Amino acid sequence: MKKSFLILILFGSLRFVSAQGQIVNQNNFNAAVALYNQAIEHFDFGEVDQALLKFDKAISLNPNNSDYFFGRASCHYDQKNYQKAAYDITQAINLEPNQPDYHYYAGNIFFKLQDYKKAIANYSKALETAPENPDININLTNVRYNRGVSALSLGQYTNARKDFEYVMNEDPEHADAVHNLAVALLKLGDRNQACSMFAKSEQLGVAKSKEYRSKYCK
Repeated sequence: MKKSFLILILFGSLRFVSAQGQIVNQNNFNAAVALYNQAIEHFDFGEVDQALLKFDKAISLNPNNSDYFFGRASCHYDQKNYQKAAYDITQAINLEPNQPDYHYYAGNIFFKLQDYKKAIANYSKALETAPENPDININLTNVRYNRGVSALSLGQYTNARKDFEYVMNEDPEHADAVHNLAVALLKLGDRNQACSMFAKSEQLGVAKSKEYRSKYCK
C-alpha cells in the first residue's frame, strides 16, 4: 500500500539538533527539503528508482526527518524490498514514535515479512495513537482487518474473531472479513456459527467458502 504523500516543508534555525545529537546546517536542511519534494514527485509519477535516489540524498543531508525515511520505506516496499523497508520505517518510528500512519505501514511491511507478532504490535500501536492524532487519517477498519489476519496467521483465534467482528459491524458486506471470521469460529469450535458465516461469505463471492462448507458443514 502506497502512502499518499503530503509535501511538508519545515523551517528551522541555522542548525537543527536531533534527539540523537546530530547537527544539520541550514544549507543541508534546505537542500534536503528540495530533494524530498522532488522525490515525492517522482514517486507519484511511478518513477520509483528516481524517487529512491532523491530520498537517499535527502537522508544523507538530514537524517533527522522521519518523513524522509518513510518515503524511502515506501520506495522499498513498492520494489518488494521488505527488509530495507522495515529498516527505514523503524527509523521513522524512532524519530516520531506516535504517528499512527507510520505504525500502520510498519504493520503492512512486517506482515509481508511474515513477522506477524511485529505486525500485530504495530497495528495495535496505530489504533492506540490514532485518537491522539485526528489530523492523520488512516482507515481504522483496515487496520483492524489486517490485525485480524495477522492474529489468524498466528493461531490467535479469539483475537482474530474480535477484530473480524469489529470489521463486520463497520462493513457487513466485507466478504473477506466474513470468511476469516468463519475460519476463526471454526478453529474455536463453534461449527454452527462458522457454517452460517461461510454461507454468507459464499453469497458475497468468496469461492473458498464453498470448499469450507463442503468439508466442514455437512
